[in-house]
Amino acid sequence: MKHSSGLPRHSGDTDRTELGLSPQRSDLADDSSRELTETFAHAVSSGDAESLRSLLGDRVVYQVPGRSSSAGQHHGREHVVAALTQPVASGVVVDHISITETMNDGNRGVVIVFLRGSRESVPFDAEIAFHLQTDSETIIGITEYSGNQYLVDSLINDSAAAGYTLPSTRRRRLRRFR
Repeated sequence: MKHSSGLPRHSGDTDRTELGLSPQRSDLADDSSRELTETFAHAVSSGDAESLRSLLGDRVVYQVPGRSSSAGQHHGREHVVAALTQPVASGVVVDHISITETMNDGNRGVVIVFLRGSRESVPFDAEIAFHLQTDSETIIGITEYSGNQYLVDSLINDSAAAGYTLPSTRRRRLRRFR
């Protein structure tokens, strides 16, 4: 069992590093890995659903942190494409999207996307990182990271975070009812 795959580890399993062995890797050729990573970067930054669809494996899993309507795990190509291309919330205008960095190493890739815009006329800058796991031909796993998850949650259509109050406000409100 490859423990780097995100599968649960059983108590009887021995990690290769515990045995003094190098971690197992199923590396892609640099050109293949780079092509998957860069094509994903272009497709996600342009919202190109068809290109995304062609890059994703049938059983791809997309993990999204936060409190928005898209938070959680999305399983399967069509659900992942829908989550990656959903519209922004009303009152949000994204003026600029750029890829600030792509990296790849074997069966792993990272794409960092920079967004600039405004939410209800208040300017924002946001950076989102996508960690990609690939097999020999497709993307089989995507994990999203953001430095400001509250901001990113509020940019998504039908965001549950729109009604989210900051923890300090919630604590004050709870003290009132005690």
